[in-house]
Amino acid sequence: MVLSAKETLAIQVSERTMSVLSILGSLFIISTFLRWHYFRKPINRLVFYASFGNMLTNVATLISTSALPSQSAPFYTLCEFQGILIQWFMMADTLWVFSMALNVMLVFFRGYDSRQLLRLEKWYLLFSYGGPGVIAIAYIIMNHHGPNTKKMIGPATIWCWVGKDVEWMRIAFFYAPIWVIIGATMCIYIATGREIFKKRAELRSFSKIPDQEFGTTLTNPFTTMDLGNIKVETEMKVETSYKTTSIDQDSLAAYPPSRGSFSSTKELSEPAVISPPSLPFDNIKTCHHEDGPRTGYKATAFSTCRAPGRGAKRSQSFPTEHNPNRRRTTAMEGNAAAWGYFKVAFLMFAALFIVWVPSTVNRLQQFIDKEHSLFGLNLASALVLPLQGFWNSMIYISTTWPECKRALADTLDSLSSRRTARRNQHAYAKQNLDASTANRVQGFETPIPLGAVRTRPESQRHLQSMSSAESVRAAAG
Repeated sequence: MVLSAKETLAIQVSERTMSVLSILGSLFIISTFLRWHYFRKPINRLVFYASFGNMLTNVATLISTSALPSQSAPFYTLCEFQGILIQWFMMADTLWVFSMALNVMLVFFRGYDSRQLLRLEKWYLLFSYGGPGVIAIAYIIMNHHGPNTKKMIGPATIWCWVGKDVEWMRIAFFYAPIWVIIGATMCIYIATGREIFKKRAELRSFSKIPDQEFGTTLTNPFTTMDLGNIKVETEMKVETSYKTTSIDQDSLAAYPPSRGSFSSTKELSEPAVISPPSLPFDNIKTCHHEDGPRTGYKATAFSTCRAPGRGAKRSQSFPTEHNPNRRRTTAMEGNAAAWGYFKVAFLMFAALFIVWVPSTVNRLQQFIDKEHSLFGLNLASALVLPLQGFWNSMIYISTTWPECKRALADTLDSLSSRRTARRNQHAYAKQNLDASTANRVQGFETPIPLGAVRTRPESQRHLQSMSSAESVRAAAG
């Protein structure tokens, strides 16, 4: 299909405008992740890694139709560069979204902590960038050293990509793998969402039944993945002892205590023990500390690690003890966690469908009817495909909204402190300048008394007369 001048301009404006939005979103992700440590959650680390691929994709989409070869200006090297970037990094974004879904599944169903997720990142990098990279490198080799004289990379209507001579490879090595990954991602989020909303229903029933013990907890897997899933309980044992002197014995004999005071003294003299609740955890680490006999203080700390697996939800049981406020708070936390998960999952579903449905329909239509390409579908593809970085930034902001507000407050405080310091510096410099100017003016304007001139010492007048005589002789001689 040969685009008219107006259609080409519309596609160029669409691609470059959406690319600028995505670049701004990717720069926001990279800058906040590097600047503030509280953004560095495991799922945000994956979004951070994906942002570099998004920016390289936007480099290709910013080139737009300028790389399409023509008879007057065959920019084939630029065309090949654009096609390889699109094949490599546009596909990688979907693989990163799938890696985020894997992180959610491992945290929610397997109880993975931050260290375990950190060990998986090298495999995510290899999977997300290495897989599409193999296909892209194969295209380069076949483009220059293949047996077929036709080029693998060529015009693809709205930019350079896989050429029309091998159009079936667009479906086989790009759109088909992408939709398989999208299907797997959707299955993970649907399974996790069902489990979350099932627990939410249990929380709601738990808040209505006062005598029921509730055995599950509900957390948002997007906001709790930076925790180590460690619960700490402490047992403190306090022992007090008294030494009774002879004076105390005499005073006790003379003034026997009442029954109430004796009972309270007895309770103080006996060891007071705060026993921990039952620990239904598997791995228990004990740290014992005991002071000298003078203080009589003992402290034992139990650090209990939650066992992985779905059976771990039994270990999260806690007694309700007829506390309506506790039940109401727990139900509200469950609703907030469910809503937070739904919001992020909805954004990911929306991003996948908005980006890939119009472009897939467009390529299928071109594959079926090669002679009649629709400008509307091409324009829709030009609008949605460069938006991957923008959607990733929306997901990033939704998962770190409290951190974004904190970063904004830190930035405003920093700017305010700098402005105040600069104002104080200017005021201090102006004060010093005014003081020095006043001193100089005061020195120049100080009047010399007439009596001081008249009463000069004799030596000064003698020196003045000598200098005058010498000057007269020098002028005469």
